[in-house]
Amino acid sequence: MYASLGISSEQVYGDMYTAWLRDTHEKNTPDVKRLYTTTIENGFGDQKILLRRQRLGANFINSLAPLLHQCSLVKLDLHANVLRDVGCELLVHVLRDMPQLTHLDLGANAIGSSSIVTGSISGDSTAFKSKGTGGSIPTGTLASRPGGAVASGIAGGSGARSSSSYLNAMQALGSAIAQHKRLAVLILGSDREEAYVNQIEPIGAMLVLEGCVLSRTLKRLDLSGNPFAMNCGTPSAGAASGSVSPTGGAAAVTRVGSTSTPETDRAERKGGGSYGMRCAPRTPVQLLALLLRTSVALTHLTLRSVDLTEGGAAQLFEAAGASRTLQHLDLSSNGLSSRVAEMAGMLLRQRTTAVSGGALGCTLQSLVLAHNDLWDNSAAATQAHRGSLGIGAPTAAEQTMCGGSRLDDRAQGTASVAPMPSASGSKYVSRTRALRDDVQNDTGVVFQLEHHSPPPPPLPLPPRDHSSGLVLLLALGHDRFITRLILDDCAMGDAVLSTLCRSLLTNTMLKVLSLRHNHLSPDGVVQLGRSLCRHPCLEKLLLSGNAIEDEGACAITTALGQPDASLEELDIAKTWLGDRGLIAIGVALQTNVSLRVLHVSDNHFTHNGGASFAALLESNNVVVRCELGATSVPHHIRLRVERTTARNRTRAENADADALKAEVVRLHYQKYKLLEAHLELEALRESNVEVKRTTDNFDLQTKQDQSDFVKRIRELEEQIENAKQQEVRYTEQKAKLEADLAKAERAHEADMTYMAERLAVEVDLREKAEAELQQRQEELKGWQENGPEREAQRREQLAVLKADQEAWSSQRKGYRDRTTELQREVAALEAAESSKTSKKRKKSVKV
Repeated sequence: MYASLGISSEQVYGDMYTAWLRDTHEKNTPDVKRLYTTTIENGFGDQKILLRRQRLGANFINSLAPLLHQCSLVKLDLHANVLRDVGCELLVHVLRDMPQLTHLDLGANAIGSSSIVTGSISGDSTAFKSKGTGGSIPTGTLASRPGGAVASGIAGGSGARSSSSYLNAMQALGSAIAQHKRLAVLILGSDREEAYVNQIEPIGAMLVLEGCVLSRTLKRLDLSGNPFAMNCGTPSAGAASGSVSPTGGAAAVTRVGSTSTPETDRAERKGGGSYGMRCAPRTPVQLLALLLRTSVALTHLTLRSVDLTEGGAAQLFEAAGASRTLQHLDLSSNGLSSRVAEMAGMLLRQRTTAVSGGALGCTLQSLVLAHNDLWDNSAAATQAHRGSLGIGAPTAAEQTMCGGSRLDDRAQGTASVAPMPSASGSKYVSRTRALRDDVQNDTGVVFQLEHHSPPPPPLPLPPRDHSSGLVLLLALGHDRFITRLILDDCAMGDAVLSTLCRSLLTNTMLKVLSLRHNHLSPDGVVQLGRSLCRHPCLEKLLLSGNAIEDEGACAITTALGQPDASLEELDIAKTWLGDRGLIAIGVALQTNVSLRVLHVSDNHFTHNGGASFAALLESNNVVVRCELGATSVPHHIRLRVERTTARNRTRAENADADALKAEVVRLHYQKYKLLEAHLELEALRESNVEVKRTTDNFDLQTKQDQSDFVKRIRELEEQIENAKQQEVRYTEQKAKLEADLAKAERAHEADMTYMAERLAVEVDLREKAEAELQQRQEELKGWQENGPEREAQRREQLAVLKADQEAWSSQRKGYRDRTTELQREVAALEAAESSKTSKKRKKSVKV
């Protein structure tokens, strides 16, 4: 909690609590204090602070900032609060005192809009006065164009935003980013639906981006929703001053974002500002391009709704081609045309050419160009198409107006012609089509009444070359790096989709394809389904908001039914599907093992179609999420589908645990078998030691017998010498002694032969025992591998070994008995000979 950041409870419930009460306008009650305690406990974690959408303002930041000095904070997320310029400036001053910080999120905090809000609250004044020039801009002018006072800082001098707190906050933020050594994520962007969006103008954007250019650790930058890129595409001679007037208070920021250091002074004397170039960047877009070229860490750049022009987009794509780290580029909701699609396609083609030649190309993997009229289709046609999907005309008109002035101009010059969807098998589709014209006429009248003036008559446009916008899709066919392509609400038709389908036949790397809210018909989606049957790795396909109907759904299910289907998420919500398409999806899911998430809400399904789909889905074990909302499917059938997905979700969550349990059981069994094998090995080792001991004893006995025999030979030789010396005296017993000697020699030779044969047999037996030992070792190895099958064989062999051991014991006993008998015979012979010798001596004495 907050204790890990060195913050005490007295500090949390002291000044911080009082500041929180002032920011949130709450009263000091026990319930409010419990709410504050819950907020702090959930927001303060281990080396991170996550306080999103908590209505925090400058008062709370003023009390929190001194406590963050030299703390080990890694992540600071204050998204969607009300910090404004003052809170941002307070927070940035301690940013350099947090050396471990890597993630900073200040999006949707009304940064850059403090002076506008102050001026609008007064209500009596008719103009926003600038501090720098004293000029004024009518409030009606700011309110009548998208982005409020976005253009005020560019057109009429320094404008309402050029306040001291705003400039100080931006300059301090840029300086802190440049000096920080670990900051990797910087989020200053906000979505249009946020309550307090950031409104950073070109002057503030340049101050921040100069710090980003000097940073060597920044990996992710999000500036979405900040209108700083307007009129930044083509720098002019007068663009050096940016959005600051050359008189008055603008003299304090003569060069935006300049920092007075010896290095920058030397660079400025060279003629290139702090960049050391002959012509320094003069617009935020140029600074972004410089950031892409020079950064060694930037991987994600998000520029949604920044009023980017085609010239600015061209500069960014050119710089992206020179970047070796950029992986994600988001230029959605900027009102871009087909020229931008052509630039993106040329970038991919240049990369493909460079990689094929062995050179290094850009590393762009994700490209987001959603909510741009990339194929120069009119906004009126888009409005009519959305009306055919059941979206009211005012909503479509509002979305068109939010796209920027360029889309509005194109919308005024194009006739509103809605494409006619093909036939569908759903009765609800036909019934809704019958009412479509009436709904369009009614909503059109309402739209005119709301604006109090009829729309201008459509003007004919010259014919456009649609092939320029197809360069991106054609280049996609040979690209080996793009894995994510987002083309939502880009006025894509069937002709463009057919080009994309041909590229998908040769593309092997695309994993995410989003074509939401375009002009796709069932025929075009049928071609897409055929292409997906041959695509090996597409994981997400998002087609919601297109009238693909049942025919298109059946084509997609054909791709799902392939054995090697890789699709994991399919979004076909609000696509005019009927029961036939839903049942086709259910049939495909019976054999599909890859799809995890399915979005089919807001379609025309009936009770019977929903029941059939639920029954088919029960045989699927991988779908973990299926949305059937905004349909005619009853609640109990949706609960049935939810039970099936919950079962699959539980199974997917427990898959790793079940696999680990099975592995534990297997390892326990293997451990038990290894213990048994170890015991058997010990027994075999003991048997081997016993056999070796017996063999050693036998060898020792043989050597002892041999030595005794040699000794006996020597004694016999001595006796022969004595007999020769006494030949004269023992002539009568010579023949008898010679006969006895010959007999003894024959017996001795027989014994020697017998012993030699026995020795050979013993040697053979020893070799066999060693071979058998090796065989036992191999069998032991086989025993360890084969398991219990060989246990019975080992037991039989053990019995044979025991029988063989008993036979050997009996045989050794016979040998010992035979040796004893031979010793007795030799002793008898020696006794007889000695008795005869003594008798002869007695006779000789008597003589």
